[in-house]
Amino acid sequence: MDVYDRVMRLCDQYHVTPHAVEKACGLSNASIRKLQNGSMSAERMQIIAEYFGVTVEYLLTGKEPAYYTNQESAAIAQEIFENPDLRMLFDTSRDISPEDMKFLIDMAKRMKATNPDG
Repeated sequence: MDVYDRVMRLCDQYHVTPHAVEKACGLSNASIRKLQNGSMSAERMQIIAEYFGVTVEYLLTGKEPAYYTNQESAAIAQEIFENPDLRMLFDTSRDISPEDMKFLIDMAKRMKATNPDG
């Protein structure tokens, strides 16, 4: 699978057209099609990667860097990532301040402490 195929798979996964991605990313028409010939700047690849929430490495190789130190954490993160209702946790975490993230983590811990079975 090449870069073009991975981008098309991401388009399918997120139910968007290549044209919609180009428009949202400020790219010219048929920019994504140029990936079939391998002609796209690193800057534009980065823009597309950020749009989909993946790395340029993923677009180039299909491999994501290992963020998790154990299989259980990786499996939970993957489940959250693939569930559209929970995906917002990933999306929101990118735009949240460290203070707000700490507040949410503390709130989740307090909720867990009051309901250890839930």
